[in-house]
Amino acid sequence: MKRYRDLMPRIATRENVGLGFHKAALGKRCLPTVRHFMANFDFEINRIVRELTDGSWQPGAYERFQVRDPKVRLIHAAPFRDRVVHHAIMNVCGPLFERGAVDQSFACRLGRGNLAAVHHAARCAKSRQFFLKLDIRKYFDSVHHETLRGLFLRRFKDGRLLDLLDRVLTSFETAPGRGLPIGTLTSQYFANHYLDGMDHRLMEFLPCPAYARYMDDFVLWHDDEKVLDEWLEEIRAWLGKERQLVLKGAPQPAPCREGIPFLGYRVLPGRILLGRRARRRFREQLLSHEAAHAAGRMTGAQLQRCMDALLAFVQVADCQKWLHRTLIKRTAILHP
Repeated sequence: MKRYRDLMPRIATRENVGLGFHKAALGKRCLPTVRHFMANFDFEINRIVRELTDGSWQPGAYERFQVRDPKVRLIHAAPFRDRVVHHAIMNVCGPLFERGAVDQSFACRLGRGNLAAVHHAARCAKSRQFFLKLDIRKYFDSVHHETLRGLFLRRFKDGRLLDLLDRVLTSFETAPGRGLPIGTLTSQYFANHYLDGMDHRLMEFLPCPAYARYMDDFVLWHDDEKVLDEWLEEIRAWLGKERQLVLKGAPQPAPCREGIPFLGYRVLPGRILLGRRARRRFREQLLSHEAAHAAGRMTGAQLQRCMDALLAFVQVADCQKWLHRTLIKRTAILHP
């Protein structure tokens, strides 16, 4: 595997940090912390460049809050200045993480994402008889820092970059030497890269004829359910030994005709339906956004962006009649 070096001179430049600012500020320029940064733009950019160059940059404290998505999640938001640094790092390192990824991995990759993963899953379900759906118990909380450091060493040969990545990594723990914060850009890339070795094992050594992974949600397909049972034990052993992770629940192979729960959808051979939880979440968020707009907490432009995101998610599925009924019902509630 090629190890990349001399990357810090590319990260610690005004152009790259400025690009990091624009990415971190996207859709957030009305926030006080972003407005303050913009008011002192040259000073803040030059200070970040200087601290990255001389190695004095240190991450700040995370802000904690809960979201329901649909289950309750504890989000840790980094200070805006740190988010600029995270984007500056990933502008350079993100493509290098991606170079070793398999085609069947869809998170944190340009031109892929969750919708591409769902469409890929629908094609796999159409061509195979059985599936095995797996995910990992408390994935972000369980990532082992020392193991991740070893993966960084295999990818990068730049001592200053490795030190910077280590400072980002050790800025958060759920237990001694474990955990990544949900809600930061670097954590998404770190968590996705953490399972890259499993992807290669499944695709190159088993090999699995049909596979999809989005972060810690992954599905395998085969025409023989006994083969999937054998692979389950291999995966369980590999995750425990190589990544110190545990699978959630008691997964078992099932026929594709029963539908595959994947990323909020129910994927059937040749058809994509919206999952029950996703339907409930859509209705709740729809009413919440409308209420926020009516109360003056959300501008018309912000409401439109939220609605576009909600509709983009549900319109992938075969749910036009349900969507029409839901929107009509929402209109009746808001305008009796």
